[in-house]
Amino acid sequence: MKYIYLTSLFIFSLTFGQTGVDKAKILIKQNNFQEAIELLTPIIEQNADNNDALFQRSIAKLNLNDYYGTINDISKYLIANTNDAEAYYILGASSTGIQEYKQAIKHYEKAIELNPNEAKYYNNLGSAYYALNKAKKAIPYFTKALEIEPNYKLALYNRANSYLNRGKKKLACLDYSRAGELGMKKAYEAIQKFCN
Repeated sequence: MKYIYLTSLFIFSLTFGQTGVDKAKILIKQNNFQEAIELLTPIIEQNADNNDALFQRSIAKLNLNDYYGTINDISKYLIANTNDAEAYYILGASSTGIQEYKQAIKHYEKAIELNPNEAKYYNNLGSAYYALNKAKKAIPYFTKALEIEPNYKLALYNRANSYLNRGKKKLACLDYSRAGELGMKKAYEAIQKFCN
């Protein structure tokens, strides 16, 4: 009888945990990050090896700029999931958030090694180089992001900033213009400031 109760409790725990993680994913999509964290925390406390819950909580924390908390969660997740490109991207974004750009570069490079077809990995790698005052080195990464996703307005804007930094005003202004066409308001503000 005791065995049946414990088995039922374990199955309930797994089911509740997964249901909670699924609900947290919905909350994250709805930008209810704090609520998602509140839902995921007891699931993780009950089962510290629930990698899906750790991953989702790291996404929610990243969106709340809780960079150290994100690094803590995603590092635990990576112990069991060493080939997850998105996890390295999250680690890179968190490192960027605390201005550890050299660390961020390593994490973005690992993400690209695991998945070379994701534009945001190249964009963020370029941004990390730009933050280290290496605009010349950043430009090819923004360009690669745009090869993968031609209408990636943030990569256009970032490449424009890098071109401007390198004294290539015409190329910068063309990228600002395209980013503006795609709906980036601050691109037109940059045009007014730098291209007239």
